Amino acid sequence: MSFVRRHAVAALCLMASLPTGLSQQDRKQFQLYNACRPMVSGVDMAWLPAEHESDPRLAKETMSLNQAREGLQDSLEGHLKKALESLDLHTEDLQEAGNSALGLRYVEIDGIVIITLKYFKHVTDTYGNSYSAPTWELEQHYRLPFERPLTFALDSMELQFLSDYYGVNSKDCGKMRPRPQ
Repeated sequence: MSFVRRHAVAALCLMASLPTGLSQQDRKQFQLYNACRPMVSGVDMAWLPAEHESDPRLAKETMSLNQAREGLQDSLEGHLKKALESLDLHTEDLQEAGNSALGLRYVEIDGIVIITLKYFKHVTDTYGNSYSAPTWELEQHYRLPFERPLTFALDSMELQFLSDYYGVNSKDCGKMRPRPQ
């Protein structure tokens, strides 16, 4: 079973196992609480190639475009990591993170960009199966070319995540936690 399909099934199982009548605060508590442990981060990029990209006569232009996309991925990864590091919420150690992760997906299709920010955390379903599953998500759509810098959109999405995250974890985030050197 593919990674995406496995996580989609896990998310559906989790949603089905939530008791009905949860308050908004209880729902956010489930989605985001992790005792303010640091998290890993990552960026996933995808695009449907334009028709001209498969034309062998335009190989040089296609290579240049692919290099620009790699540069964009590096830039997005750096931006996300910096936002978490500034609040002491980033780690490279998955064990320290306890399977908590903040992922950003950038998809470009026919002049439209879809940016999705997802928070993953360790969960156990009603059958006792444990895994990392997406529990919080924010998605925004933009038309190319961007009217504002891409970082404006990322800052806005990260701010929303951190606001929701701290709203749930504020008591634990106020405590100093030992970090490995």
